[in-house]
Amino acid sequence: MHAEGFLKYIFFILLVIIPFHIGGTAPRYVLSVLIIITCFSAITSSGKNKFSEACALLCEFFRHPLSWALGFLFVSAFISIFMSPDPKYSLRVFCSEYLLNFCMFISLLLFSEKYGRKIDWLEIVTVANVVFLVFYLGLMSQWLVSQDEFWFLDTDRNVESASIVKKIFIFGKSTSIINGIKHTSIYLTLLVAVAFTYLVKHQHRIRNLILLLVNLCTLISTRRRGAILSVIVGMAALPLFYNSAKRYFAIFSLLFCLTVSALFISDNTRYFIREDWNLMFQGEIRKAKDMGGSVPLRIYAYLNFTKEVLKHPFTGTGLGKKNIKQVMPNIIKETEVVHAHNAFLELAIETGIQGALALLITIIIQARMLWTCWKNDDHSEIKGLMATSLLFMIMFWGTNMFTDGFRHGSSTLYWLFMAVPTGIAYAAVQKNV
Repeated sequence: MHAEGFLKYIFFILLVIIPFHIGGTAPRYVLSVLIIITCFSAITSSGKNKFSEACALLCEFFRHPLSWALGFLFVSAFISIFMSPDPKYSLRVFCSEYLLNFCMFISLLLFSEKYGRKIDWLEIVTVANVVFLVFYLGLMSQWLVSQDEFWFLDTDRNVESASIVKKIFIFGKSTSIINGIKHTSIYLTLLVAVAFTYLVKHQHRIRNLILLLVNLCTLISTRRRGAILSVIVGMAALPLFYNSAKRYFAIFSLLFCLTVSALFISDNTRYFIREDWNLMFQGEIRKAKDMGGSVPLRIYAYLNFTKEVLKHPFTGTGLGKKNIKQVMPNIIKETEVVHAHNAFLELAIETGIQGALALLITIIIQARMLWTCWKNDDHSEIKGLMATSLLFMIMFWGTNMFTDGFRHGSSTLYWLFMAVPTGIAYAAVQKNV
């Protein structure tokens, strides 16, 4: 089937470009539309009336509980447009973050329901992983050699005399071609999940051991503590699926401890510990915030933004974090941050608590479907895909508890990848109905 082969290439290309700022957002939008067209073309190829067959498939999907959760989230986001001080801006956010991503998710889900088991999706992610690392680490190597001749320089800092460790740690903030270290760290959660699951299953062990180690080192170089902690939690959860994961997790825990020890010995802990924890343990959050550090700043922001949400629980500021500056200027001044640094709290601010609740319900339904499929399916590759997807969900949403990274390329990454296991699991649910 030509559509199947074409879809694999589009899926791969979109995966590769998500962490990079190449040509702005246009390539991501175009590839998402191509996925929608290709999927619907493939799933209606056997029918004489393609439109009627597509409508029938959608009607069948709308009977599933996941469709109602997605619909709840979609409607909550749409209604919030009318609450926005800048409806045009919120409408643009809605079209790119919800309308386009949801259409892509549903079309790829329906495709995966019929043909998903025929494609090795994790191998596609692995190839994308290699391409990402070659490009990302290639840029970093060039940065380490000479900042003056750096291809995509976007910083005023002079780091010629800095140590190589400092140069590595500030690389992500010094290039205009990377979509920010926050989104890079979120992207790496998928790569780590795939490589670790492959390794635990004893598939291509040398290749995936190298990929996993390089992915973890790249993740550490982003200095995103929330992502690093979430990856550790996710790796600790994999023994629920494979007993062999216990041994690997123990080994990587030892390596992690050695890495932390090396940071202390080399006096580079300032890149990861930037706050006064004694003040925080004493409950002096405001004072600790004034002393510096992102942890007390986040805690203080969570408390203040939550209080503001509870004042108007069902009335958001409208989609898009720019609206918060206009609607909540006093909170911004008090907290010293312009957004909530938590995906669920951010969504509650923008759409009301109903939006955050809808997202939570969607995640729970997805996780339940994948878990049921993992328990009931006898195919090793399908079980591996379900385990990887659940592992990715733990890492992805764990990271988003410390940042509001469920937007832009990161939200596209989630809907793109999760459509595949959800579609395969959805097919299994349909068989048992």
